[in-house]
Amino acid sequence: MVLVLRGIQGIAGAAGVVIARAMVSDMTSGRTAAQLYSVLALITSLAPVIAPLLGGVIATVAQWQAVFWLLTGFGLLMLACSVFVIPETLPRARRSQGGLGRIVRNAITVVKDRRFTLYAMAFAFGFGSLFAYVSASSFVIQNVMGYSALAYSVIFAVNAAGAIVTATLNTKLVKNHEPRALLLMGVTGMSVTACLNMILVLLGVVGIPTLILLFLMQSCIGFIFGNAVAWLSNAHTLTASPAPVPRWSACPNSSWAASSRPCPAWPGTTPQFPW
Repeated sequence: MVLVLRGIQGIAGAAGVVIARAMVSDMTSGRTAAQLYSVLALITSLAPVIAPLLGGVIATVAQWQAVFWLLTGFGLLMLACSVFVIPETLPRARRSQGGLGRIVRNAITVVKDRRFTLYAMAFAFGFGSLFAYVSASSFVIQNVMGYSALAYSVIFAVNAAGAIVTATLNTKLVKNHEPRALLLMGVTGMSVTACLNMILVLLGVVGIPTLILLFLMQSCIGFIFGNAVAWLSNAHTLTASPAPVPRWSACPNSSWAASSRPCPAWPGTTPQFPW
């Protein structure tokens, strides 16, 4: 029964991650959306650091059931906020009808769009690398490299801090730089550091260089999540349009959309989306 309830908890948690990003997409677009997505990425980076530490403190002063009581209280708090504090963000005119069949058809349409798929792959591989690191880092750092549990906790916190710093930096850089360029920088950095680490492992070099490359690889996540989701949102908007979209009509600024001039997409960038 505990496993079944934990599975339901995981599904609900996954839905919360998606809904939070959908709310940002409902209310903002362009650079503002990229900033807010970076904030969400910042929170995602904080959670793996705070949660184990908090769980360890609770386990030292109470029985293990206390963790689930804390999660229950936190869940009730989120439910109350969802019902009484957070309003519906999707305008009624934009709400879809047609039930599950419409959802499936929309999903198929989106997946077939190359622009959406490319940015989705960038996000998916970045997220996959994060959880590969989370699941394997304990074994590698403690069992293979010989560090203690305390040292591993410090290393894990430092790496998470790197992602937090870059996510915070991204919220500042996206004001004056194209999110696509920042995303490319993050993906390139993660790919290069991962390849270098693989080469070192094949050469039998495991030590301080491994930790440095792990830190740099995790730091690149701060430039991937927020910018990838922002461009995914724009790609989805264009894909979901029932008719061909003029180059100016997808502009977040309604004054541009009402004119016949080309929209510059986001200030300081090339016109429209450079796919």
